[in-house]
Amino acid sequence: MSGSLFRSARAALPQSLVGQFFGEFAQDDQDGEKRPLDEYVACLIPLLNAYGWRGDPRHVAEAVPHHANEFDLEGFRNVLANLNLRTTPHRVAQNEIDPDLLPCLFVPDAGSVRVLLEGDGTSMRLFDGATRDFRDGDTFDGKGTAYYVGDARTDVSPERL
Repeated sequence: MSGSLFRSARAALPQSLVGQFFGEFAQDDQDGEKRPLDEYVACLIPLLNAYGWRGDPRHVAEAVPHHANEFDLEGFRNVLANLNLRTTPHRVAQNEIDPDLLPCLFVPDAGSVRVLLEGDGTSMRLFDGATRDFRDGDTFDGKGTAYYVGDARTDVSPERL
């Protein structure tokens, strides 16, 4: 697609943009110390890169709410919507996710928010929003909600979920 923001020749977004764009989300805690960025904030750039989004970093900055006190799931999904990306929620165990639907954001019932990057049904490459690390490991059978990402003009077919 000519002129597309997806899978173009532009380089992937550097993870360092998280601090630049989301510095206001590192709120002061009760002791006046900065607390760590939210797990959702940490997952944004890895998800955009895994999806193949290659827009101007300025578009990410413009998509972020300017007066948000916290960056939660709703804020995360709104930023993606502002970047013309749709998220389709699906309640599922992580080990039951179709690898063809990756990458996706996975919000487990217990544990940290993560971006599932690629997998083969038995092992998974992921980015952990709490530890800010990429890692490989076995899939786990914990339940949660997967948020599949797609172009706003397309939809994830219900038969695939």
